[in-house]
Amino acid sequence: MLVPADKTSNYYSVDKQRYEKLMKDNVTATYKKSERHSQHITNLEAKRITTSLGISDRVDVLAAKPAYVRLKDH
Repeated sequence: MLVPADKTSNYYSVDKQRYEKLMKDNVTATYKKSERHSQHITNLEAKRITTSLGISDRVDVLAAKPAYVRLKDH
């Protein structure tokens, strides 16, 4: 797998096991694990709040984004 660097345009070759370990370590260092339906619950609560404030037409739902890894090369 080719993994981009964070500050340069370099790419580094990484085997699959190392990539998966880097991904897990980077994600779990910042975020805690939660149930799959918690995003839906959060969106419902946000909808309730934005509707009560009258701004629901200007607020987007929480979007799911795929995780990715960048290697530090500096």
